[in-house]
Amino acid sequence: MKRPRARTLIALGLLPAALLLRWASFAKPEVVEALFARRVYPVIARLLGVANRWLPLPLAELAVVAAALLLVTLLVRWWRGPRPKPGLSSTVRTAVLATWATAGAVLLLFLIAWGFHYARLPLRDRLGLDLDELRAEEVLALAERFVAHTNVTYGALAADPRKPTSLPHELDGVDRSIDTAYRRLALPGDAIDFATSPAKGLMTSSLFSRLGISGIFIPFTGEPLFNHHMPEASKPIAIAHEKAHQRGITDEGEANLAAVLACLRTPEPYLQYAAALYASSTLLAAANRYAPEEAQALAAQWGPGPRRDLQAIREFWELHRGPAMRVADRVNDAYLRSNRVEGGAQSYGRVASMLVGVARQDGLPTLSGEASNDSE
Repeated sequence: MKRPRARTLIALGLLPAALLLRWASFAKPEVVEALFARRVYPVIARLLGVANRWLPLPLAELAVVAAALLLVTLLVRWWRGPRPKPGLSSTVRTAVLATWATAGAVLLLFLIAWGFHYARLPLRDRLGLDLDELRAEEVLALAERFVAHTNVTYGALAADPRKPTSLPHELDGVDRSIDTAYRRLALPGDAIDFATSPAKGLMTSSLFSRLGISGIFIPFTGEPLFNHHMPEASKPIAIAHEKAHQRGITDEGEANLAAVLACLRTPEPYLQYAAALYASSTLLAAANRYAPEEAQALAAQWGPGPRRDLQAIREFWELHRGPAMRVADRVNDAYLRSNRVEGGAQSYGRVASMLVGVARQDGLPTLSGEASNDSE
Protein backbone atom coordinates (compact mmCIF):
# COMPACT_ATOMS: atom_id res chain seq x y z
CA MET A 1 0.00 0.00 0.00
CA LYS A 2 1.48 3.34 -1.06
CA ARG A 3 1.72 6.19 1.37
CA PRO A 4 -0.34 9.27 0.34
CA ARG A 5 1.92 11.68 -1.53
CA ALA A 6 0.81 14.80 0.39
CA ARG A 7 1.59 13.21 3.74
CA THR A 8 5.01 12.14 2.51
CA LEU A 9 5.81 15.63 1.25
CA ILE A 10 4.75 17.17 4.55
CA ALA A 11 6.87 14.67 6.48
CA LEU A 12 9.86 15.40 4.24
CA GLY A 13 9.39 19.15 4.59
CA LEU A 14 9.20 19.38 8.39
CA LEU A 15 12.94 19.29 9.12
CA PRO A 16 14.00 21.65 6.29
CA ALA A 17 11.27 24.09 7.38
CA ALA A 18 12.48 23.98 10.98
CA LEU A 19 16.11 24.50 9.95
CA LEU A 20 15.12 27.37 7.67
CA LEU A 21 13.19 29.08 10.48
CA ARG A 22 16.14 28.62 12.82
CA TRP A 23 18.52 30.15 10.27
CA ALA A 24 16.14 33.06 9.68
CA SER A 25 15.88 33.75 13.42
CA PHE A 26 19.66 34.17 13.74
CA ALA A 27 19.65 36.37 10.64
CA LYS A 28 16.95 38.66 12.11
CA PRO A 29 17.42 38.85 15.90
CA GLU A 30 15.48 42.11 16.08
CA VAL A 31 12.39 40.33 14.73
CA VAL A 32 12.82 37.57 17.29
CA GLU A 33 13.07 40.18 20.06
CA ALA A 34 10.07 42.23 18.99
CA LEU A 35 7.73 39.48 17.82
CA PHE A 36 8.64 36.29 19.67
CA ALA A 37 10.34 37.32 22.93
CA ARG A 38 8.01 40.22 23.75
CA ARG A 39 4.70 39.07 22.25
CA VAL A 40 4.38 35.38 21.44
CA TYR A 41 6.46 33.79 24.18
CA PRO A 42 4.79 35.58 27.14
CA VAL A 43 1.45 34.10 26.01
CA ILE A 44 3.00 30.62 25.85
CA ALA A 45 4.66 31.05 29.26
CA ARG A 46 1.40 32.22 30.83
CA LEU A 47 -0.58 29.25 29.47
CA LEU A 48 2.07 26.75 30.57
CA GLY A 49 2.21 28.46 33.97
CA VAL A 50 -1.50 27.93 34.52
CA ALA A 51 -1.23 24.27 33.51
CA ASN A 52 1.84 23.55 35.63
CA ARG A 53 0.47 25.16 38.79
CA TRP A 54 -2.27 22.51 38.80
CA LEU A 55 0.20 19.63 38.74
CA PRO A 56 2.62 19.22 41.67
CA LEU A 57 4.81 16.66 39.87
CA PRO A 58 7.06 17.50 36.89
CA LEU A 59 4.96 17.17 33.76
CA ALA A 60 8.07 16.58 31.65
CA GLU A 61 9.10 13.51 33.63
CA LEU A 62 5.56 12.15 33.61
CA ALA A 63 5.45 12.66 29.84
CA VAL A 64 8.71 10.74 29.39
CA VAL A 65 7.32 7.83 31.43
CA ALA A 66 4.05 7.89 29.47
CA ALA A 67 5.90 7.98 26.14
CA ALA A 68 8.09 5.06 27.17
CA LEU A 69 5.06 2.99 28.19
CA LEU A 70 3.29 3.85 24.93
CA LEU A 71 6.34 2.87 22.90
CA VAL A 72 6.63 -0.47 24.70
CA THR A 73 2.91 -1.12 24.18
CA LEU A 74 3.13 -0.36 20.46
CA LEU A 75 6.19 -2.57 20.04
CA VAL A 76 4.48 -5.47 21.81
CA ARG A 77 1.35 -5.10 19.70
CA TRP A 78 3.44 -4.91 16.54
CA TRP A 79 5.42 -8.00 17.50
CA ARG A 80 2.37 -10.08 18.36
CA GLY A 81 0.08 -8.91 15.59
CA PRO A 82 0.02 -9.85 11.89
CA ARG A 83 2.59 -7.94 9.88
CA PRO A 84 2.92 -7.49 6.15
CA LYS A 85 6.28 -8.30 4.64
CA PRO A 86 7.04 -5.32 2.41
CA GLY A 87 10.71 -6.12 2.14
CA LEU A 88 13.81 -4.69 3.75
CA SER A 89 14.13 -1.63 1.52
CA SER A 90 10.56 -0.50 2.22
CA THR A 91 11.03 -0.98 5.97
CA VAL A 92 14.23 1.06 5.94
CA ARG A 93 12.56 3.86 3.93
CA THR A 94 9.66 3.98 6.38
CA ALA A 95 12.00 4.09 9.38
CA VAL A 96 14.13 6.85 7.85
CA LEU A 97 11.07 8.93 6.94
CA ALA A 98 9.60 8.52 10.44
CA THR A 99 12.90 9.55 12.06
CA TRP A 100 13.26 12.53 9.69
CA ALA A 101 9.69 13.71 10.33
CA THR A 102 9.99 13.27 14.09
CA ALA A 103 13.21 15.29 14.17
CA GLY A 104 11.54 18.07 12.20
CA ALA A 105 8.43 18.11 14.39
CA VAL A 106 10.47 18.17 17.61
CA LEU A 107 12.71 20.99 16.36
CA LEU A 108 9.70 23.04 15.24
CA LEU A 109 7.99 22.58 18.61
CA PHE A 110 11.23 23.46 20.42
CA LEU A 111 11.63 26.69 18.45
CA ILE A 112 8.01 27.77 18.91
CA ALA A 113 7.89 26.87 22.60
CA TRP A 114 11.16 28.59 23.55
CA GLY A 115 14.12 27.90 21.25
CA PHE A 116 13.90 31.12 19.21
CA HIS A 117 15.38 32.87 22.26
CA TYR A 118 18.81 31.60 21.22
CA ALA A 119 18.77 34.18 18.42
CA ARG A 120 18.19 37.13 20.77
CA LEU A 121 20.81 39.76 21.53
CA PRO A 122 22.77 38.47 24.57
CA LEU A 123 21.78 39.86 27.96
CA ARG A 124 25.26 41.32 28.47
CA ASP A 125 24.74 43.43 25.35
CA ARG A 126 21.22 44.42 26.37
CA LEU A 127 22.67 45.55 29.72
CA GLY A 128 25.53 47.32 27.94
CA LEU A 129 28.16 45.68 30.15
CA ASP A 130 31.78 46.75 29.80
CA LEU A 131 33.75 43.48 29.94
CA ASP A 132 37.05 44.75 28.53
CA GLU A 133 40.39 44.44 30.36
CA LEU A 134 39.21 42.59 33.43
CA ARG A 135 41.74 43.41 36.17
CA ALA A 136 42.66 41.21 39.12
CA GLU A 137 42.22 44.05 41.58
CA GLU A 138 38.64 44.59 40.38
CA VAL A 139 37.76 40.94 40.83
CA LEU A 140 39.39 40.86 44.28
CA ALA A 141 37.65 44.05 45.40
CA LEU A 142 34.25 42.75 44.31
CA ALA A 143 34.95 39.35 45.89
CA GLU A 144 35.76 41.09 49.17
CA ARG A 145 32.42 42.90 49.08
CA PHE A 146 30.57 39.64 48.50
CA VAL A 147 32.50 37.76 51.19
CA ALA A 148 31.48 40.43 53.67
CA HIS A 149 27.87 40.26 52.50
CA THR A 150 27.96 36.46 52.82
CA ASN A 151 29.05 36.68 56.44
CA VAL A 152 26.50 39.33 57.37
CA THR A 153 23.56 37.58 55.72
CA TYR A 154 24.61 34.29 57.29
CA GLY A 155 24.52 35.98 60.68
CA ALA A 156 20.88 36.90 60.09
CA LEU A 157 19.95 33.23 59.68
CA ALA A 158 20.64 32.20 63.28
CA ALA A 159 22.05 28.95 61.86
CA ASP A 160 24.32 26.38 63.51
CA PRO A 161 27.75 26.72 61.83
CA ARG A 162 28.53 23.08 62.61
CA LYS A 163 26.09 21.83 59.96
CA PRO A 164 24.87 22.97 56.55
CA THR A 165 22.07 25.54 56.40
CA SER A 166 18.48 24.76 55.45
CA LEU A 167 15.85 26.64 53.46
CA PRO A 168 13.67 28.58 55.93
CA HIS A 169 10.50 28.23 53.82
CA GLU A 170 8.66 25.68 51.72
CA LEU A 171 9.51 25.56 48.02
CA ASP A 172 6.44 27.53 46.92
CA GLY A 173 7.53 30.47 49.12
CA VAL A 174 11.04 30.45 47.64
CA ASP A 175 9.57 30.20 44.16
CA ARG A 176 7.26 33.19 44.69
CA SER A 177 10.09 35.27 46.14
CA ILE A 178 12.28 34.61 43.10
CA ASP A 179 9.45 35.41 40.67
CA THR A 180 8.77 38.67 42.50
CA ALA A 181 12.48 39.53 42.48
CA TYR A 182 12.69 39.03 38.72
CA ARG A 183 9.72 41.33 38.17
CA ARG A 184 11.38 43.98 40.33
CA LEU A 185 14.70 43.47 38.57
CA ALA A 186 13.05 44.14 35.18
CA LEU A 187 15.93 42.99 33.00
CA PRO A 188 15.96 44.50 29.48
CA GLY A 189 13.67 42.49 27.22
CA ASP A 190 11.95 40.62 30.06
CA ALA A 191 8.26 40.78 29.11
CA ILE A 192 7.05 38.38 31.81
CA ASP A 193 5.17 40.25 34.52
CA PHE A 194 3.11 37.36 35.88
CA ALA A 195 3.58 34.21 37.95
CA THR A 196 5.38 31.64 35.81
CA SER A 197 5.44 27.85 35.99
CA PRO A 198 6.65 26.98 39.49
CA ALA A 199 9.98 25.29 40.14
CA LYS A 200 9.67 21.58 40.90
CA GLY A 201 12.06 19.02 42.33
CA LEU A 202 13.14 16.33 39.88
CA MET A 203 11.78 12.88 40.65
CA THR A 204 14.99 11.57 39.06
CA SER A 205 17.30 13.73 41.20
CA SER A 206 19.55 10.73 41.95
CA LEU A 207 20.22 10.32 38.23
CA PHE A 208 20.82 14.04 37.76
CA SER A 209 23.27 14.02 40.69
CA ARG A 210 25.35 11.40 38.87
CA LEU A 211 25.16 13.50 35.71
CA GLY A 212 26.41 16.55 37.63
CA ILE A 213 23.26 18.54 36.85
CA SER A 214 21.79 20.92 39.41
CA GLY A 215 18.72 21.79 37.36
CA ILE A 216 17.17 21.84 33.92
CA PHE A 217 14.61 23.95 32.10
CA ILE A 218 12.21 21.99 29.88
CA PRO A 219 11.11 24.20 26.96
CA PHE A 220 8.28 21.89 25.88
CA THR A 221 6.49 22.14 29.25
CA GLY A 222 7.91 25.46 30.49
CA GLU A 223 9.09 23.85 33.74
CA PRO A 224 12.16 24.92 35.74
CA LEU A 225 13.25 21.71 37.47
CA PHE A 226 15.97 21.36 40.11
CA ASN A 227 17.93 18.61 41.81
CA HIS A 228 16.36 18.39 45.28
CA HIS A 229 19.20 16.20 46.59
CA MET A 230 21.67 19.10 46.47
CA PRO A 231 22.70 20.90 49.65
CA GLU A 232 20.13 23.55 50.52
CA ALA A 233 22.53 26.46 50.02
CA SER A 234 22.74 25.55 46.30
CA LYS A 235 19.02 25.48 45.65
CA PRO A 236 18.06 29.19 45.44
CA ILE A 237 20.63 29.92 42.73
CA ALA A 238 19.81 26.67 40.88
CA ILE A 239 16.10 27.55 40.88
CA ALA A 240 16.72 31.18 39.92
CA HIS A 241 19.07 30.02 37.14
CA GLU A 242 16.38 27.82 35.58
CA LYS A 243 13.84 30.61 36.00
CA ALA A 244 16.22 32.89 34.08
CA HIS A 245 16.05 30.40 31.20
CA GLN A 246 12.27 30.43 31.62
CA ARG A 247 12.40 34.19 31.02
CA GLY A 248 14.28 33.76 27.73
CA ILE A 249 17.92 34.02 28.89
CA THR A 250 19.79 31.27 27.04
CA ASP A 251 23.48 31.84 27.87
CA GLU A 252 24.42 29.84 30.98
CA GLY A 253 26.68 32.53 32.44
CA GLU A 254 24.01 35.15 31.88
CA ALA A 255 21.45 32.92 33.59
CA ASN A 256 23.81 32.70 36.57
CA LEU A 257 24.19 36.49 36.55
CA ALA A 258 20.43 36.99 36.46
CA ALA A 259 20.02 34.46 39.29
CA VAL A 260 22.47 36.35 41.52
CA LEU A 261 20.95 39.76 40.76
CA ALA A 262 17.42 38.48 41.42
CA CYS A 263 18.24 36.71 44.69
CA LEU A 264 20.15 39.75 45.96
CA ARG A 265 17.00 41.83 45.51
CA THR A 266 14.72 39.67 47.63
CA PRO A 267 13.94 40.59 51.25
CA GLU A 268 14.65 36.96 52.15
CA PRO A 269 17.98 36.71 54.04
CA TYR A 270 18.53 33.11 52.96
CA LEU A 271 18.18 33.92 49.26
CA GLN A 272 20.55 36.87 49.67
CA TYR A 273 22.95 34.61 51.53
CA ALA A 274 22.85 31.91 48.85
CA ALA A 275 23.48 34.54 46.13
CA ALA A 276 26.39 36.10 48.04
CA LEU A 277 27.90 32.68 48.77
CA TYR A 278 27.74 31.70 45.10
CA ALA A 279 29.01 35.08 43.85
CA SER A 280 31.91 35.27 46.30
CA SER A 281 33.05 31.70 45.59
CA THR A 282 32.82 32.28 41.83
CA LEU A 283 34.74 35.55 42.01
CA LEU A 284 37.44 34.04 44.20
CA ALA A 285 37.79 31.10 41.81
CA ALA A 286 38.34 33.62 38.99
CA ALA A 287 40.74 35.74 41.09
CA ASN A 288 42.73 32.62 42.01
CA ARG A 289 43.95 32.44 38.41
CA TYR A 290 45.49 35.92 38.63
CA ALA A 291 46.37 36.41 42.29
CA PRO A 292 46.21 33.12 44.20
CA GLU A 293 47.68 34.40 47.46
CA GLU A 294 45.26 37.33 47.68
CA ALA A 295 42.34 35.09 46.76
CA GLN A 296 43.26 32.59 49.48
CA ALA A 297 43.54 35.40 52.02
CA LEU A 298 40.03 36.58 51.13
CA ALA A 299 38.67 33.02 51.30
CA ALA A 300 39.95 32.85 54.87
CA GLN A 301 37.55 35.69 55.74
CA TRP A 302 34.49 33.50 55.24
CA GLY A 303 32.94 32.63 58.55
CA PRO A 304 32.68 29.00 59.74
CA GLY A 305 29.04 28.77 58.61
CA PRO A 306 29.64 29.71 54.96
CA ARG A 307 32.75 27.49 54.90
CA ARG A 308 30.62 24.58 56.15
CA ASP A 309 28.07 25.15 53.36
CA LEU A 310 30.79 25.32 50.71
CA GLN A 311 32.30 22.13 52.08
CA ALA A 312 28.92 20.38 51.86
CA ILE A 313 28.49 21.52 48.25
CA ARG A 314 31.97 20.31 47.27
CA GLU A 315 31.50 16.97 49.01
CA PHE A 316 28.12 16.40 47.37
CA TRP A 317 29.42 16.79 43.81
CA GLU A 318 32.66 14.93 44.52
CA LEU A 319 30.61 12.00 45.81
CA HIS A 320 28.82 11.75 42.46
CA ARG A 321 31.75 12.48 40.16
CA GLY A 322 32.33 9.79 37.56
CA PRO A 323 32.07 8.82 33.87
CA ALA A 324 28.37 9.77 33.64
CA MET A 325 29.17 13.33 34.71
CA ARG A 326 31.91 13.64 32.08
CA VAL A 327 29.60 12.36 29.34
CA ALA A 328 26.84 14.76 30.44
CA ASP A 329 29.32 17.65 30.29
CA ARG A 330 30.24 16.77 26.70
CA VAL A 331 26.60 16.42 25.65
CA ASN A 332 25.68 19.74 27.25
CA ASP A 333 28.66 21.44 25.59
CA ALA A 334 27.64 20.08 22.18
CA TYR A 335 24.03 21.19 22.70
CA LEU A 336 25.05 24.73 23.69
CA ARG A 337 27.49 25.08 20.81
CA SER A 338 24.87 23.81 18.34
CA ASN A 339 22.67 26.71 19.48
CA ARG A 340 25.53 29.21 19.06
CA VAL A 341 26.15 29.80 22.77
CA GLU A 342 29.65 31.25 22.81
CA GLY A 343 32.12 28.89 24.47
CA GLY A 344 29.56 26.13 25.00
CA ALA A 345 29.71 24.79 28.55
CA GLN A 346 32.46 27.29 29.35
CA SER A 347 29.75 29.97 29.33
CA TYR A 348 28.84 28.97 32.91
CA GLY A 349 32.08 30.56 34.13
CA ARG A 350 31.50 33.98 32.56
CA VAL A 351 29.42 35.14 35.52
CA ALA A 352 32.49 36.51 37.35
CA SER A 353 33.41 38.89 34.55
CA MET A 354 29.78 39.94 34.10
CA LEU A 355 29.43 40.68 37.82
CA VAL A 356 32.44 42.99 37.47
CA GLY A 357 30.73 44.58 34.45
CA VAL A 358 27.57 45.22 36.50
CA ALA A 359 29.67 46.65 39.34
CA ARG A 360 31.35 49.03 36.88
CA GLN A 361 27.88 50.43 36.16
CA ASP A 362 27.01 50.65 39.88
CA GLY A 363 24.28 48.18 39.01
CA LEU A 364 24.58 45.97 42.06
CA PRO A 365 22.18 46.44 44.97
CA THR A 366 23.66 47.70 48.21
CA LEU A 367 25.70 44.98 49.91
CA SER A 368 26.19 44.74 53.66
CA GLY A 369 28.34 47.48 55.15
CA GLU A 370 28.09 49.79 52.12
CA ALA A 371 26.45 53.17 51.78
CA SER A 372 23.20 52.86 49.85
CA ASN A 373 23.41 53.60 46.13
CA ASP A 374 20.32 51.63 45.18
CA SER A 375 17.44 53.70 43.88
CA GLU A 376 14.87 51.13 44.91
